[in-house]
Amino acid sequence: MKSRWGAGLLAAVLAGSALVPALGSMHRLEAPVKAPPFTLPDLAGKSHRLEEYRGRVLVLSLWASWCLPCAYEIPEFARARQKLAPRYPRAEFMTVNIGDGAEVARRWMEQRRLSLPVLLGDIDFIDLYEVPVLPTILMIDAGGRVVATRAGWAEGEDLIADLDQELGALPH
Repeated sequence: MKSRWGAGLLAAVLAGSALVPALGSMHRLEAPVKAPPFTLPDLAGKSHRLEEYRGRVLVLSLWASWCLPCAYEIPEFARARQKLAPRYPRAEFMTVNIGDGAEVARRWMEQRRLSLPVLLGDIDFIDLYEVPVLPTILMIDAGGRVVATRAGWAEGEDLIADLDQELGALPH
């Protein structure tokens, strides 16, 4: 399975993507794209549908346990959530684990003492959102459109400032 992942992600990076064109920092889409509908379970097995978040901003950080850059980004995402959630009460900050399964994802979060909502995705979710690389952050506005993305991890980037800028640019 991991070899399929590696080949698929490499092919996506080489081919480029309509939703995630820039690596390393937040990128606002000139023309927001309707977010494809999804239904994903969380670690407790409860289903979450994109439609449930209509009227709210959804900030999703996609990661996997085998992804070394994710080990740097996810703690930063947790800090961003802690700092920005009170400023943007209509925003939901969640993670989407890709392909590890509930027990591996839970253990990974526990080992790092991270308390974040974790949804469980797979290669179909990656294909649905045309994600070229992990980690990736997707920002979906209250109308259900992907409005900004961040692909990859670049040391020295300020994730909190990037997310704050993009959240602040959305209509209130």
